[in-house]
Amino acid sequence: MGRTITTSDIARHAGVSRATVDRVLNGRDGVRPHTAQLVNEAAETLRRKNFDLGAPATIKSTRRIATILPKGPNPFVNNFANRIREHAHKELEVAVFRSASFRATDAIYSLNTLGDGFDAIVLVAPDVPAVNEAVRRRRSAGGLVVALASPIAAADFYVGLDNRAARRIAEQLVSRFVRPSEGIVALVLGNHSYRGQEEREVGFRAVLAHERNELGIKTVISDEVDDMSYEEACDALIEETPDLVAIYNTGSGNLGLARSLEKHSKQEIVLVGHDLTEPTRGLLLSGIMDALVSQSAAQEADAVIEAIRGRYDSNDLTLIQHRLMTSQIILRESLGQD
Repeated sequence: MGRTITTSDIARHAGVSRATVDRVLNGRDGVRPHTAQLVNEAAETLRRKNFDLGAPATIKSTRRIATILPKGPNPFVNNFANRIREHAHKELEVAVFRSASFRATDAIYSLNTLGDGFDAIVLVAPDVPAVNEAVRRRRSAGGLVVALASPIAAADFYVGLDNRAARRIAEQLVSRFVRPSEGIVALVLGNHSYRGQEEREVGFRAVLAHERNELGIKTVISDEVDDMSYEEACDALIEETPDLVAIYNTGSGNLGLARSLEKHSKQEIVLVGHDLTEPTRGLLLSGIMDALVSQSAAQEADAVIEAIRGRYDSNDLTLIQHRLMTSQIILRESLGQD
């Protein structure tokens, strides 16, 4: 019995790259008509040879997926990396690369130095012009680029939290826990060049101004993602803001914020954050954190794989639309007591 035809077979027979074969077989733009004809003729020739040998006339290849995720203690990113590795098998190669940080320059370096031959690249990066240009270069070489956790304009699609819905939920949580009175709500942001951070900030400000206009808003930006940086930022916030009544943290650093509140005996300040992890679970159970807007890293990894498989295996374009994941409100009462 003849072996299964691969895209590498077709590429060698037609004298083109695997990326070109992939674009032709999946109906993607960017291939000249003459080149497309060479690919289709090569595929048909190999099919006939396989028929003569009694083998199935199918074209199949191992899909190679690269994920570029920032290094660091971010629990969501690390949980996503672990989950997507579980999808690896003989027909799906998954390689996890870690960029040096959440900064744009490190994401661009990782994109530019990544080897060829990947069918899809899953990327966590800021939505800035230099990143978008690097993404466009990658797409022109063949393969999908998937933006994870925060949208990137030039990517094929985005998988992550519906930030418009999340900001509304966060506002409702703050309103629930903060009694009607004047005071300041601190909005703690990470890297502001991530569109997800910006969307949460803009929406939160608009909704809070409309529904709780007696509350002021103070923005705190921490470009670093480690807990120590967040703790130091919160120390300064408490000292500068005696009428602080609540903190909404849009990114990581929940442990650092909690340590600062405990250190200053400010446990009465409402703390709302994102992502249920073992550390934030402990903060909820202890009472220092009041609520979480949670997303599932496992569900997002599954959604990424489903969309990539759908794009290549069934050529179903409806499967490569943005995947907006629903938010879940986690309160202390939601957690089982161990």
